[in-house]
Amino acid sequence: MRRLLPSLVLALLGFAITPAISQDTIPPVINCPGNMVFTLAPGTCEMPVFFNVSATDNVSSPWIVQIDGTGYTSGSDFPIGVHNLVFVASDSSFNTDTCAFSITINNYSTLETVGTFVSVPHVASG
Repeated sequence: MRRLLPSLVLALLGFAITPAISQDTIPPVINCPGNMVFTLAPGTCEMPVFFNVSATDNVSSPWIVQIDGTGYTSGSDFPIGVHNLVFVASDSSFNTDTCAFSITINNYSTLETVGTFVSVPHVASG
């Protein structure tokens, strides 16, 4: 006598077999640092900046992708200017969360700022 598989026996008895599928609709939570502002040291034109972007999810370990196209990652040398970084976290059900922050690199300046005015030493000519 042949041995019948348990699922075949249940089907022959009229039980419907449907796999339990749960749909994850809760997106991951991504965490970006706040905006950062740095001033270069004298004689430099760029500096390394380190940051951490993390994400958590209720079901799976989300993956994080940088989508801004700047090419700057943590530890990169950032030149003078404002650099806007954008990241997205996705989970196994393709739910997403996005975060963004900016890194501003200011040039070294010997000018003194007083209130809203800039004081520049006056050199008399003549």
